Amino acid sequence: MQPPRDIILIIYDLDGVLIDSTEAIIHAFHSSISKTGITPPPDEELKKLIGYPLKEIYKMILPPDRKHEVEDFKQALRRTFSEVCTLETVLLQGVKETLSELNKLGFIQCVATNKHSELAVKILRHLGVMKYFSRVIGANDVPNPKPAPDMINKLVSEYSQDPARTVFIDDTTIGLQAGRDAGTITVGITTGYEDRESLEQFKPDILIDCMAELGKLLLTSTSE
Repeated sequence: MQPPRDIILIIYDLDGVLIDSTEAIIHAFHSSISKTGITPPPDEELKKLIGYPLKEIYKMILPPDRKHEVEDFKQALRRTFSEVCTLETVLLQGVKETLSELNKLGFIQCVATNKHSELAVKILRHLGVMKYFSRVIGANDVPNPKPAPDMINKLVSEYSQDPARTVFIDDTTIGLQAGRDAGTITVGITTGYEDRESLEQFKPDILIDCMAELGKLLLTSTSE
């Protein structure tokens, strides 16, 4: 699918699309349960859960007699993540260049992440790319995190855009489901936590392997 020419709003997921904070997330997760006696899943299994709401992750991995402590575990993880996120997070390849180019062309660029928005802004500022974003929305800013479409609906409404002419980019089927339910043009990207086969099965409108491809697609659509 070729994006329509009159796209103005681009919405990005954060982890696996713009940044790689895997080490920080794993670090924070282990810290949150280090003194509980609970055996954490292997790191490779944890990586597959990145992108899910924290509440759902802890519900999946905590033993039955500890599930009532989900909120405590979430807060412990966030405290540690806030301490290490700028030390153990990097921009993915081609992100800064693509954001800069699209910014120059007048696209409105926003972030919709299941992280808390304050943490997302902290990371993006540290990495020097916050200046490219008009708005960052996190799970704390809407009633329901992804896969619900609340964040995307909110951004589309705030900028008075047609969702059918809004691009939403995510690396997970959970995120892409939010984009689909919001009626946006969904772009799956293989730089994150789900493999190409999984994303292909979901059938996003567009599937790319790097941010530079997104830039080329949108630059082509605006020049035609």
